[in-house]
Amino acid sequence: MFDIDTGNSGSGSSGPWINWHSKESNDGAIPGRSFSLRDQDGRKVFKGLDSGVIFDIDNMKLGWNHSTGAAGAAPEWQWNPTISQFAAQPGPEWKRGFSIPIATQKGNTAVWEQAAAGAFQGFENLVPALRNREGTKLPMVKIDGYETIQGKRGSFNVPHLVVSGWVDRPDALQTEIATEPAAPEPAPEPAPKSETLEDDEF
Repeated sequence: MFDIDTGNSGSGSSGPWINWHSKESNDGAIPGRSFSLRDQDGRKVFKGLDSGVIFDIDNMKLGWNHSTGAAGAAPEWQWNPTISQFAAQPGPEWKRGFSIPIATQKGNTAVWEQAAAGAFQGFENLVPALRNREGTKLPMVKIDGYETIQGKRGSFNVPHLVVSGWVDRPDALQTEIATEPAAPEPAPEPAPKSETLEDDEF
């Protein structure tokens, strides 16, 4: 079984990045309940998950994110030592998040790195399917609708993600596979769910 601890039981990536938008972006360029792609040319709607993208779960990272919300200030990440054991929450303002390299069916690559409640809930709902990994194959993941959840500070939308198949590692993701370091001793207890469950922009 492919072991993943989502925290119920640093530093970021170099992009390009995809992002789930629970609500319409502040500038109105990205509609709610959709993904965007951000690169050196700016941000645009990303429809790759409509047909499916490949998740590089061998190089996936899980951890805690802290953002001040200040314009131009990069969020701070503290990554777990392994994806099979979630570290304790560093503080009340830290949110669970993830970083997953992806490849499109056209051979382009990006990173989905986000800690918003809707995005993480969508990932967490996908985890049972990821645990049923077939050998060393990678999952083809697509979006199949969304769910609206009422949080403490209003409603937010969660993408419904499904594994549509398992595929060989594509050429676009032929990079050195990260290996999990040994878990520290003593092993930390799984982190409880963060009390805050509202959505925000990446």
